[in-house]
Amino acid sequence: MKDESFKQDFVPFGSSDSKSSKARHSTNSEKGVVIYMYCRNCANQIDPNAAVCVKCGFQNGTGTHYCPNCGAETMQSAAVCVRCGIALYQQYAYNSEQKSKIAAGLLGIFLGSLGIHNFYLGYTGKAVAQLLITVLTLGFGTIITGIWGLIEGILILTGSINVDGKGIPLRD
Repeated sequence: MKDESFKQDFVPFGSSDSKSSKARHSTNSEKGVVIYMYCRNCANQIDPNAAVCVKCGFQNGTGTHYCPNCGAETMQSAAVCVRCGIALYQQYAYNSEQKSKIAAGLLGIFLGSLGIHNFYLGYTGKAVAQLLITVLTLGFGTIITGIWGLIEGILILTGSINVDGKGIPLRD
């Protein structure tokens, strides 16, 4: 039996006070609770369960330009949003060690044709594809996968790829 007394009309992301935000919200019909958030990169309205923003392609929760609760522009180093007061950075309790950005980038540059950097980061599907292209073409595909790995290695080192396969941020 469902407890109907818990039903609420409006709950901003990260807040229990329904009057603290003037943000537009979509409905979660399963519980009758209204919840959604904004992309931290482009301020587009997104579902909290979405993996990526459909407007800019950034992974949900990544980015530093906008508040996920109210969509206000924020300073990159800000700890809280000055408009709504929500903490901008969550304290992550990692079950596993954060992967090194430098190690992943160098693996991509030097062993990218074998997909070693993607195995290291937990992107096993992409890693297997790179390895199979290299092996099944008897080494002729090394040029393609080598360039692919070089580009990914540079993207990792510049911070464009900044999370591992589990969504855990890479450490510097």
